[in-house]
Amino acid sequence: MPRREIGRVPGPLGFNSIRSTGSSRGPLSSLPPNAVLLAQLGGIVANPNQTPWGGNEPTPIGGPGGGNLQLLDVQQPPFGHQGPQINDVVQGAISTCPAAAAMMAMAHANPAAIPSMFTNFQNGSPRVYNIQFRRRNARVVRVTTRFYHQGGRLIYASSPNRVIWPSLLEKAYAVFAGGNSYRGLARSQRQLGNPPDVSQVMQDFVGNFGWIAHTNSQNVTQPLSGLPSSQRRNLTRALRQAGDRPTIAASLGANVPTATNVVANHAYAILGYSHKRVSLRNPWNNSRIAGGAQFDLTLSQFQSAFQMVLWGL
Repeated sequence: MPRREIGRVPGPLGFNSIRSTGSSRGPLSSLPPNAVLLAQLGGIVANPNQTPWGGNEPTPIGGPGGGNLQLLDVQQPPFGHQGPQINDVVQGAISTCPAAAAMMAMAHANPAAIPSMFTNFQNGSPRVYNIQFRRRNARVVRVTTRFYHQGGRLIYASSPNRVIWPSLLEKAYAVFAGGNSYRGLARSQRQLGNPPDVSQVMQDFVGNFGWIAHTNSQNVTQPLSGLPSSQRRNLTRALRQAGDRPTIAASLGANVPTATNVVANHAYAILGYSHKRVSLRNPWNNSRIAGGAQFDLTLSQFQSAFQMVLWGL
């Protein structure tokens, strides 16, 4: 069956021109045009917000309900005693679900890969970390342990476990791929540029990746339930490997079956597949989710609610 292209999906995922199945082993191969542009322009940009400590302070987006933001130093370690954990990651007040889902998937399937992204450390107040993403020839990004707060609480990526690696990685990504701005990562701010889509996020966080998606003859993304039988076998194989390879899934942009409790235009970490049930985790906090952050769907339900699966190679 010929490969087809899919058009841009509205909302926070926004992939563009990705073939229905495939893989990316080089830095630019088979990636969307906007990802190629960002790869050429990415890295540390001229930064008017660079601190005296040499770290970057990306421009914020206003917090929920308006109000003033404070940039405060957080005196917590990057990792806990057991290293990165999947429940360390909570998406913040901006639509960065692909990055949050990728971080959760890495913590689940390959947690040792996360500390390896931290290439150096400088003690002080605040501390400064050097972080390098997986894109080939990616520049090192320097960020401090100062994060934006509102009402005494972190408003972007955070952790309930008193660790800051999710906040540090998201902050570094705002510098690297967001044009030195959290606004540049937010899918809701598309009119200001091209925030990194789900395929670019996978390349930047995980490295080489494969994917499977389904489109109709008009190049419009469709539920995975419409995949031909040969591609369904590829899908279940990818789902089974989620315990060993970081794997995420993108939900439909609209018409998600209500009974699944899946949020439209959202990215999830895939934890595994067993007995025809898919285990997933939502990067939102439990208080925002019907049924909790971690849940199972039957394979049929999963295929009816999702349009794309991506996994590390």
